[in-house]
Amino acid sequence: MRLYATFSDKRTLFLAALGLYDDGRRAMLAEFETRYSPREAIRRVFLTFIGEVSEDGGNKGCFLTNTALELAAHDEEVRLLVADAQKDVEDFFVRMIRKGRASGEIPASVKASEAARGLLASLLGLLVLIRSRPEKALLRGIADDALRRLD
Repeated sequence: MRLYATFSDKRTLFLAALGLYDDGRRAMLAEFETRYSPREAIRRVFLTFIGEVSEDGGNKGCFLTNTALELAAHDEEVRLLVADAQKDVEDFFVRMIRKGRASGEIPASVKASEAARGLLASLLGLLVLIRSRPEKALLRGIADDALRRLD
């Protein structure tokens, strides 16, 4: 009962858990941004989710993406939280592409906003497929194809 004393109800607890998960994913992006070259940072995002498939209890996908599929259409607060998290990933991709263009790692012809949207769509598709088809070869192929947007 201490749980409900802290969170009052299941929905509040759920939103707190979703927010905590989102904070962790944002911290992961920040770490990748500072630790790796732009192209490698983008690659690591895809590989991180693919790597989770093989962990014990794997192929659960992404809590935010699963929530988007289940609840976002019916709950405005959840929709806004998920949309903000997705926008943060898209913004990360834009920053990495711009940094990569500036350093010469990514061709100047790559349009940051367009490529970032494509990368986001590929990542979200990958996150859905993790649930239904957690085949590493399939998932790696999607990641490789997504990264070709940066060529």
